Amino acid sequence: VVAATVPRAWRASIVAGSLIAVSVVAATQWEKLLSYKRDKALSAEETAESAKLRPILATVAWRMFLDRPLWGCGLGRYVEVSKEYLADRNSDLPLEKARPFVQHNVLLALLTETGAIGMGLFALLLALWSREAWRLWRRPEHTAEQRQLALLFLAAEANYLVNGMFHDVSIIPAVNMLLFFVAGMTVGAGAAEERGHTELQVAPQHNVPSQSCAEA
Repeated sequence: VVAATVPRAWRASIVAGSLIAVSVVAATQWEKLLSYKRDKALSAEETAESAKLRPILATVAWRMFLDRPLWGCGLGRYVEVSKEYLADRNSDLPLEKARPFVQHNVLLALLTETGAIGMGLFALLLALWSREAWRLWRRPEHTAEQRQLALLFLAAEANYLVNGMFHDVSIIPAVNMLLFFVAGMTVGAGAAEERGHTELQVAPQHNVPSQSCAEA
């Protein structure tokens, strides 16, 4: 959001500086980040243990995807179908630890349940929404409300995807309602602006009498 609102000449420096700062923090404080108490229901030790589940869950999701790459196992059937993969003893990972959990990545969850087609369509939808929001934000002829709404959507989508890297946010109705609501307002604002611009272009012009007709 900050990078989008500052002058273009500063944008690359701000993004680069942010990436460097994040890299330094991650390199020097990685263990503390893994055990950071991010949930009031979990202790620091339980949080660290939860972080170790990520590669296990990713492995299970990848194997499920390989068996059903196009259509997946069916929406909402991850917990049921994943049981046969958790019982695999040919893996070096302790897969059984992931038995009580759903997928912890929104795109992997969609990939296992709806396959490459379902996840691809959802990713395409997010990309189209982002393009529309960025188009609204970049055009100074739009109203301030339209441009700020577009920026709000970009921030909401970024939060959705960042949280989605560590949780299956698609199973939380309130999260989806918020994302789709802001997306609908953003796309609607763009459509209303385009419709108004088109109507202005095709509005019938009043016939002005030519000079010869006026003289006659």
